[in-house]
Amino acid sequence: MRETVHLKGITKKGKQRIQEHGALWEVLEKRPGTFEGLLLGSPKTGNIRWLTTDFEVMNENEHVVDIDGATD
Repeated sequence: MRETVHLKGITKKGKQRIQEHGALWEVLEKRPGTFEGLLLGSPKTGNIRWLTTDFEVMNENEHVVDIDGATD
């Protein structure tokens, strides 16, 4: 079972991606130093993309999770 993340779009581009591919994404690969370090895949459409600053990662409690794992 893969780790999943809930994304929220910050920019117009990020909001469009959420509308097209859904807010729930699977973590396919963790590679520090590459974009924000997460390669994500949409179970809804099969789209694959790196996590960028166009998104916020939300956990199950809807708290913002920093790329480093710190919560607000």
